[in-house]
Amino acid sequence: MKLKYFVCAFIIFLVDYSIVSAKDDVCKRVKDSSKLHTIECSANNNNDFCSGAGYRINGSKGTNIITYGQIGRGEELKPGDAYNCDVNGDGAYDDDTERFYFVSKMNENVAVLIHSSVGTSSKFSSSEGTGPSLAKNKLPSSDEWNNISLTNTSRIIKNGELGLTISSGTREITNPFSYEGYTSRFLSLEDLKNMDSSLYSTYLNPARGDLDNYIFLLENTRFETGNNTKYQGYWTETLKDSNPEFTYGQVPVFFINGQRRTIDAKQWSANDFGVKPVIEVRLSDIGVYSIKYNLDGGTADNPIKYTEDTDTFTLEEPELYGYKFIGWTGSNGDVPQKVVTIEEGTTGDLEFTANYEVIKYHVVIYDDDNKIYDDYVIIDNEVSKPPTPSKAGYTFDNWYVGDEVYDFIKEVKSDLIIRARYTLDDYDINYDLDGGMEEENPTSYTVLSEDIVLKAPTKEKYNFIGWTGSNGDTPEMEVTIKKGSTGNKSYKANFEKIKFNVIILDQDNTLFDDKVEIDSTITKPEDPYRVGYTFDNWYVDDEVYDFSKPIDSNLLIKSKYKLNNYTITLDANGGTLNGDSIINYNYETPTFELETPTKAGYEFVGWSDGESIVKDVSFEKGTTGNFTYTAIYTPKEDTKYIVNHYKMNLNGEYVLETTEFFYGKTDTSVTPNVKEYTGFISPDTKTINIDADGNASVDYKYDRKKYELKINENDNSLIIGAEGNYYYGDQVTVSIEPELGYDFIKWSNGETDKEITISITDDLELSAEIRPTEYIFTDGVNATIMQGEDIEFKTNGEYSLAQYLYIDDKLVDKKYYELSEGSTIIKLKKSYTKSLKNGKHSISISYKNGSKPVTSFNVKEINSEVNPKTLDNIVMYIAITVLSLVIIISLIVIVRRINRKK
Repeated sequence: MKLKYFVCAFIIFLVDYSIVSAKDDVCKRVKDSSKLHTIECSANNNNDFCSGAGYRINGSKGTNIITYGQIGRGEELKPGDAYNCDVNGDGAYDDDTERFYFVSKMNENVAVLIHSSVGTSSKFSSSEGTGPSLAKNKLPSSDEWNNISLTNTSRIIKNGELGLTISSGTREITNPFSYEGYTSRFLSLEDLKNMDSSLYSTYLNPARGDLDNYIFLLENTRFETGNNTKYQGYWTETLKDSNPEFTYGQVPVFFINGQRRTIDAKQWSANDFGVKPVIEVRLSDIGVYSIKYNLDGGTADNPIKYTEDTDTFTLEEPELYGYKFIGWTGSNGDVPQKVVTIEEGTTGDLEFTANYEVIKYHVVIYDDDNKIYDDYVIIDNEVSKPPTPSKAGYTFDNWYVGDEVYDFIKEVKSDLIIRARYTLDDYDINYDLDGGMEEENPTSYTVLSEDIVLKAPTKEKYNFIGWTGSNGDTPEMEVTIKKGSTGNKSYKANFEKIKFNVIILDQDNTLFDDKVEIDSTITKPEDPYRVGYTFDNWYVDDEVYDFSKPIDSNLLIKSKYKLNNYTITLDANGGTLNGDSIINYNYETPTFELETPTKAGYEFVGWSDGESIVKDVSFEKGTTGNFTYTAIYTPKEDTKYIVNHYKMNLNGEYVLETTEFFYGKTDTSVTPNVKEYTGFISPDTKTINIDADGNASVDYKYDRKKYELKINENDNSLIIGAEGNYYYGDQVTVSIEPELGYDFIKWSNGETDKEITISITDDLELSAEIRPTEYIFTDGVNATIMQGEDIEFKTNGEYSLAQYLYIDDKLVDKKYYELSEGSTIIKLKKSYTKSLKNGKHSISISYKNGSKPVTSFNVKEINSEVNPKTLDNIVMYIAITVLSLVIIISLIVIVRRINRKK
């Protein structure tokens, strides 16, 4: 019997297991950006709501369209990644009702996602302000969301500092806080801290806009609009502190404040809060899959998680010493594959096993071209050393791998080619140079040496005439030792003494021409004479020849003469010469003229030799003697000087406005005039000297004048713009945003645009004219109703500013009417109209901006057939009553008279 139950249970387990393993992921990523929720920001407030987060046409976002969440990708989950989750298990992933956003991870295996629900359904309403203990009743039950579960329905809740847990006390929340019967829960501060650690200081010291980077948390709250159709925010499960002395209504609870975009705290008895369910889902149920590896001792750096949209990647090959990787098996099959690629779009957990084979290396040993060993050796084993080989004409050196001697006790760790290496036998070559110098001839050779051609030696003061010796007794200039020769060789060099040609020339006259043996000398000739020149010496090329020096080369000896030189010294007298101030010349110098000097601001008059002044001085060829000249000038009358006028620009820099050029006498003083510019302060004048170079200048700088801008504040509007002192020409932008219920009329300077740009040209005081918006009745004007009927009126006034209702200038109790949006709809209940008299009545409604529109309506009584209390019936009853009284009184009078007669 027990075995039968066990078999049945096991069959049920297999069926259940197959169903679970085959089901779709609980959550699927939203991949189409057009499926993301978008709304239009309808609020208009610089601090709160979506406009405060920059969602305005002229705001920092540049748009009033808000998109919640983003399209995620890869295994790196980011807060706000959009998912659709089949929480009710119907197989559908609805974009509207089953939209969730990733918040953070609880641990490495479980993700926290939050629903986009507040304000979309009364199902998640918690407007009675019951706090998290009772607000959790608004969470969907386990019957409604049966495709998910919590890791633990008993929550140990930490306080606002996340360091203490909530203890028992007089409050509703105690630890543990139970979600029994639910498959979802509230958001916790731990979830938020796991999402962004910087939020720790945010909820301790909340500031408007702390959640601007996480607006998916604000979806469907009053973040989107300023009216009451949205909830202000939603509860978290976390209290602000752990003090158990607070009573029920005083306990502050953290909540997501949609209006102010922050994590704030409020007493749990506060109103206007909603509920956002939070679900806990395994990463594998939101499309983040694991990869398990069995490396069998090897190492490899491969990803352990991936998603359906992870880019295609190829597994890295593992490494294991002593073994070669031959491939992966497992999720790719039973046949090892070296290249395993996970394509984009793959799903499900994967497992791979690394397969190896032991490494062997190919070893070959050569003696010359003879292969004496060829086999495979297991890694870290040794190769046996062969016997020492021999080769005729060579000496065995060693066994080599490449250029290194191989050690046969070394462990094999790679493929090897081992070769025998030999050294050649050398033969000597000896030389007898007879005092000469060797010219790099080889002293040895081998049978493999190429042909050797002996180079001729040299011997100082001798010529080489040939080799004798191993080549024979007749000198030979060219001797060759052919390739393949053997034996030692010896050679003797043979020389003869050198003779040189010597020639002596004086101009075109040959004084000596003959051959002279090396180390001999020749007699020096007498010094020659030349008119107009002084004899210098006898030269060989550019060097004076020493006739006592022994001859050691061919010689051409020539006489040289020197010309007599003269100088002309020029004093430019403050001017400038292009050439030298000292001119050298001689008897052969061609005719030339002295240069005309220049001096800035002056005219050249001429050269003075101390006796006369000559403008053009010429020296003819053949002139001799030394001369000195001084330049003479006169000042110019039209030397230029410059006046620059600079204006200060708006950033404080000075920019050249205009440049003026004037002319005067060199080296005199002048004081240029300043200019007058509108909006600028003229500087003091300056005196300058007119420099000879014409570059004298003066800079005049004109500072901008400053004017005061004063902006008067207005109680019913926000004026944006900085008052203060501005430079002439500054452009200042000022804008105004009236409060709700007020209209901007104009600025004090006549401008009617809300935003104006003012060009500063004088002192200015600016103020704005603001008036309350005057509202009127648009529906129900002069309407007529019967007593006891409902009646509706409509104004164009802002519903949020409506205050009190008046009928015939009397305040009406709020129980007799209802107000609703569009723009303001007033429903006057029949319980009030039945008390109104027949005729015309006035109705008015007051607004916070002071506007109080008024109109009239008519009330009619119901006729006698329908209602006996109409006015006509009342008159009839009064007449009957009066007549009856008259009859009764008459009868009484008659009776009294009869009694008197008796």
